[in-house]
Amino acid sequence: MVSMSRELTLSFGAQLQTLEQFLRANGSRLSPEVGFAAYVFNSARQNNLFLGNLAALVSEPRRLSEAPVLAATGYLRSIRVKGPNLPCDVDWRAALKKLSQREAFPADRSAFTYRPLEVLGICLGQMSDEKADAELAAWLNNVVGRLLEQEHSEVWARWLYRLAGQTLGIAGAREVGSQLELLTLTEIAVLRWVSLWRNDFVPPSLVSDGFAALDRELLGRCITNPVEPRDTAEAAVIWVALRAAATARLESALAETWQLTRPEKDAAALVENVCRRFPLFARQLSTRHDSRPGFRIKDEYDVQDLLHALLLLHFDDVRPEEVTPSYAGNSSRMDFLLKSEKVVVEAKMTRKTLGQKEVANQLIEDKERYRTHPDCRTLVCLVYDPEGYCDNPVALEKDVAAISGGLRVVVIVSPRGL
Repeated sequence: MVSMSRELTLSFGAQLQTLEQFLRANGSRLSPEVGFAAYVFNSARQNNLFLGNLAALVSEPRRLSEAPVLAATGYLRSIRVKGPNLPCDVDWRAALKKLSQREAFPADRSAFTYRPLEVLGICLGQMSDEKADAELAAWLNNVVGRLLEQEHSEVWARWLYRLAGQTLGIAGAREVGSQLELLTLTEIAVLRWVSLWRNDFVPPSLVSDGFAALDRELLGRCITNPVEPRDTAEAAVIWVALRAAATARLESALAETWQLTRPEKDAAALVENVCRRFPLFARQLSTRHDSRPGFRIKDEYDVQDLLHALLLLHFDDVRPEEVTPSYAGNSSRMDFLLKSEKVVVEAKMTRKTLGQKEVANQLIEDKERYRTHPDCRTLVCLVYDPEGYCDNPVALEKDVAAISGGLRVVVIVSPRGL
């Protein structure tokens, strides 16, 4: 089993490396495909490691009214890339107006409307304009609305048009459904990529098992056939999807074989769910009947008090402020210990002076401190971040989380797109 897992890991690693090489070789020139790739990495909260200097790619602003240039620039605008050659809102509107004066659906199918990557890029760029022209917005809505009404033979195109429609707020959430075996690798990758940042796009039939079927199909295709993307758009979406699928299945396998007892697993899962939904609880407390003053969370002590009350709803023995073992010559007090379940719960609240870097350092120290505590087999850390001081919550969760030395560490940054 260990040997097979290692072989699979090496195989997926090789596929990812091939995609990375493709992206580096083809990602240094501005195009709708490169712009889309940048958007894929940004929406999946992955660092753009394989593309060129995006801000330096826009070198011909006079061509902005050409649909491919406008679309590529739209992707960069949507992810807030800044640079001296990137157009301001006024230039963007002027270029979009020129485009709107051309025939959107010519008989020879030469317009941008027949190229879904360009449609999505232009829609994203339009939505990044805080003072968008109402007439241009109405024109674009009409164009995309017509595209949504048409039948498209390629699923890839259909889904990109739907994403464009959702960007403008004129498309429904999910379509009826699709059979996995009939989809191409790229189309499966699109579904897995979108699942990372939207929970209303993937057909319901494919999410009932937590994307397991989607991941199995994606990983199965990649393990039996070489990945050969046609362009940077496909390479980026497959890279993100493959990495997400492989990570999810590995974590699932670890969870199934992790040495916690069933009660300990259930308790940890319950605490994780409470932490993940904590912002919903806080929001409800802030709005009360008959205009009565709501409960406002001002600091970390408020978070701890509320979390303490929530834990008492589910556990009989919740011990606050247990002393921790000494670490680096100092000891401290943990927030809450569920002694019978061997779960420790820590709560943090970000602020101007406690951003992602500072929180990460505190959690790393907490992790080392609790590693030797006899009653701690799972450490759950809630990072309440209502003002968004964490620039990359996914990275914080992944970088600090661990399973080693008899301690399982789970970090939950919340809210994070509930």
